[in-house]
Order: sequence, then structure tokens, then C-alpha cells
Amino acid sequence: MQNVLILKNYPIFPHWFLFNIKKYNVLKIFSKLNLFLILFLLGFYIFQIGEITKSTFLNKSYQQEIEGIQAENLGLEAKTINVASFSKIEAKSEELNFVKVSDIKYIPITSDYLVKKDNDLRVLTK
Repeated sequence: MQNVLILKNYPIFPHWFLFNIKKYNVLKIFSKLNLFLILFLLGFYIFQIGEITKSTFLNKSYQQEIEGIQAENLGLEAKTINVASFSKIEAKSEELNFVKVSDIKYIPITSDYLVKKDNDLRVLTK
């Protein structure tokens, strides 16, 4: 007797294989995958909201820092203008041969000829 193996023409995934798995198991696997996907997307959404909040906070803090630096810059520009004008004044005074004053003398004037301020802040004239 010869041992002969006869092969029938079976597809790779026969139709009975797909229906062999119970529908309950397929729905269970599908629901677990959906739950995992929902939880993953929810976590990703929360992460993105946190990153957006963090970037917004950093943006506002950098904007405040920029405004402070701009205000400081304006102050420094004013100081440089004053320094430049003082140096011009000194140069002009040397050019015109001005002399530094050593003592100041005030002219005494009586109150009959000036405007006098009263205690209740009203201005009286004579």
C-alpha cells in the first residue's frame, strides 16, 4: 500500500475560519481597542491643552519682559540725550569763555513789591 496524500484546493483563509471565532470575542476586542483609542486621544488632548497653556503663559511673560526692556530703553535714550546736551553745554560755555561762579549773592527785596502768598494759599497783590 502506498501512502498517498491528496490535497484539495483550500484558500489561505477559509471562510469557516472567519466564522469560527465567536462574535462576542470580536466585539470584546473591538470595544477594548476603541476604549484604548479614546483614552489615548483624551490623554493626548489634555497634553496639548497643557502645552498651549504653557506656551500662552510664556508668551505673556516674554511680552511683559519686552515691554519692560522697551521702557528701560526709552529711559536710557533720554539719559544719553541729556548727557549729550550737557557735553554740548560745557563745550559752548568754554567756547564763550564763561567763568564758574564761586559764591552767589542774592538781592534783598521787600515784600511790598512782590506777590505774596498767604497761609490759605490765596495770592494777594499790592
